[in-house]
Parts: sequence; structure tokens; C-alpha cells
Amino acid sequence: MDISEVERLREELRAAQDRLTSLGLMVSSVSHGIKGILTGLDAGVYLTESALRKSDLAHAREGVATVKEMVERIRGVVLDVLYFAKERPLERKRTDVNAFTAGLLAVSAPKIRQRAIEFSTDIAPGLGEFDIDAAVAAPALNNILDNAVDACSAERAQAPHRITFRVRGSPEHVIFDIQDDGVGMTREIRAKIFDLFYSSKGRAGTGLGLFISRQVVGQHGGRIEVESTPGEGSLFRIVLPRRATQDLNATPPGPDRD
Repeated sequence: MDISEVERLREELRAAQDRLTSLGLMVSSVSHGIKGILTGLDAGVYLTESALRKSDLAHAREGVATVKEMVERIRGVVLDVLYFAKERPLERKRTDVNAFTAGLLAVSAPKIRQRAIEFSTDIAPGLGEFDIDAAVAAPALNNILDNAVDACSAERAQAPHRITFRVRGSPEHVIFDIQDDGVGMTREIRAKIFDLFYSSKGRAGTGLGLFISRQVVGQHGGRIEVESTPGEGSLFRIVLPRRATQDLNATPPGPDRD
């Protein structure tokens, strides 16, 4: 057999083995994540049923809210798995930045406020347009907002917590800042957060969310920058080009922190 053909078959075998390894890790990681979500779902169902038996509408609403949150988390996991399992080419469209931001916040803001977290926005008016596939970009940013919520929930010493969402633009870039005052991260954790299947949330995480967020931002020609201090919170800055062919080698000016 031709040597080049042997090498080609070896490469295909290695690629298949790598894919199977990743698939096994994903199944294990997702299973742990779903298990944690189901525990929360069981708690919500129990609280709802118990409250209804006692005609306690306040606790019944609390139980239903928990169930809705867990269902939303399952939806997020399923979307992450679908994205990971089958990448598709981007379908970028010229999109109004302020309209895209409004749609993003319509999904995220109510969930954040339900967790008793203060949520403030600083969105520049008239941000113009950019080229984006909103169907994948919006969930990617929502993943980072969900991460900020989890960081605040994990830090209970300080209350209430606060998440700040800022959007601004320049002629070449659109910049999204997501800042929280939650638990923060060490340098070691910060270096791993975008690794596939890595999660600092134990059984509550699948290790797919931030990995996929970085993949989506990278597909758009953008980047994510992270600043974090243990006990003080984190800042995620998502920098996206206005044009699909834009090069982001030039660093844009950074917004001031609170």
C-alpha cells in the first residue's frame, strides 16, 4: 500500500479516536450537569406541590420559578451540546447593535433580577450596525451573563450583588462589557475557564458554556478578555468587529471600570 495512503488512514483513525474521546468526556460532563439540574427541578416540583396542598400561593410561585429556571438551564445545555456536536458556517447579517442588545437583555435581564441581583446597563445610543449571526452570538453572550449570575450566587458574604452590562462602539469595533462583583477567580482558574469540559462549578456546570462562547466570538473574528480578582468579581470584555472581514489586531480603548 502507498505510504501516503497509510499516513492518511492513520490521521483519520487519530481524528476518530480524538472525537470519541471528546464525545465520552462530553457525555460524562453533561451527565453531571444534568444531574445537578434535575436535583433543583425535583426541589422546585416538591415545593410547588407542597405549597398547593396548603394553598400557599407565595411558596407555590417560588416553586414554579425554580422549575422554570431549571428548565431554562436544561435548554441551555441542549443548545450547547447541539453547537458542539455540529458546527455550522456563520450566517452573518447586517444588524443594528442597539436592537441586538435589546433582544439579548430581554432574555437575560428578568432571569438576573429574579435572583435578587442588581442589574444595571450602560448602553451608548446610536451604536450603528455590525455583521453578526445573532442566532449563535446572542446565546454566547447569554452564557457569559449566566456565568456572572453564578459567580454572584457563589459569593454570599456580600449582598445584594450587582452585574453591570455596558455596550459601546468605535468605528471598527463593538465592545460588550459584563462585570460582576461575585466570587472572582484566581489566576489559575482564569487560565482554564475557556478549556473544553472545564468547570469551576462542580456538578452544576458542564464545561461547555464558556468554551462555546469563545468559539463563537472567535468565529466572528473577535476576542474575549478577562480580568478577575478573588473576592472582588470579574470583568468579561467581548470585542467584535463591525465588518466580517475586520482584523482585530489593534487593541481598542477599554471602558473605565466602576
